[in-house]
Amino acid sequence: MIKYKLTKLTYVLAFVVAAIPLIHAIPAVTLVYIASIGAIILAIINRKQLKWIVVNAAILVGCTLFLLAPFIINFKNESSPALIAMIKKWQLQMMFNELTGKIPDDLWVTALQINNRAGVEITIISAISVVILIYLKRYKEVMYATIMSLTIYILIFNSGYWFLPLSEVLYPERIAYFMIFCWTFYFGYVLTGLENKVITLSVFRYKLNAYHLLAILLAGLSIKYMTDTSLGLSKGKQINCNKETRAAFRWINDSTESEALFVATYADAGMWIPAFTNRATLGTHIHFIHEVTHVWDSLEASDAPRYYFITKKDKANNEAMSRVANMVKLFSNNEVEIYH
Repeated sequence: MIKYKLTKLTYVLAFVVAAIPLIHAIPAVTLVYIASIGAIILAIINRKQLKWIVVNAAILVGCTLFLLAPFIINFKNESSPALIAMIKKWQLQMMFNELTGKIPDDLWVTALQINNRAGVEITIISAISVVILIYLKRYKEVMYATIMSLTIYILIFNSGYWFLPLSEVLYPERIAYFMIFCWTFYFGYVLTGLENKVITLSVFRYKLNAYHLLAILLAGLSIKYMTDTSLGLSKGKQINCNKETRAAFRWINDSTESEALFVATYADAGMWIPAFTNRATLGTHIHFIHEVTHVWDSLEASDAPRYYFITKKDKANNEAMSRVANMVKLFSNNEVEIYH
């Protein structure tokens, strides 16, 4: 009965896994590397359950490929040499161009970049958690999480060498966030190990042990990190869906054809046009294949009514503004201009 339930869960998991490459290739390829190594380790350690592991892994892979068959059959790889060169340059820029090709130096640089992305607080907590786990003799848990950490570390280190397949979609600054996910296992194992151990304090008639104290500390640091980093980015470089942007979406819904085609620049509020207006877009970098020349070629080949979605950021972009120089401005507010 247990085996049936776990196999049934494997079928459900296939739908989740199949959805990942349809959203973005970076987490999909990263997950393949991590999951493959994890499956091999599990098979080696749990030899008595090898048959169960192989069967469920085969079911998961088979169902995932079946669900992805239409996407795989119709997928067109348009990675030109120029695009590959651009991605290599981008990856190095995301490592602050500090990778020199000298392995000892680059190993240290990679560690520093992971620390920059994860945050000093999380790095310190993770290091302390490893020490506590070793003290508690939770060697197996340390091994699992450490192997996962090393896998992620190698994927990031690869950005300076490209020795792994599909290196063009292994963006180091994004893979670094997988490390935060991995390091939470260290802390989670510590919480389970200390749940009924160590100090107990009485506060306001309630008893707090080490488990509760650490959980409170983690919650506080998480909120602080989210406020300082995530919300800080949203107020700065990231795109806000504010009142003016929503007004532009309402205008699109009310004033444009349902078959209209919108051009919006990379990483801009235009990426939400399909979700808010059900209109098609070009240039919004929904998937990992993105090349400006291809965007314009596709636009010229389309007979659909075309519009240009220009934001504050675009106004400093000479290429974007040159495209609309001789067009009619149909909508304008403090955040968005729309041309036809």
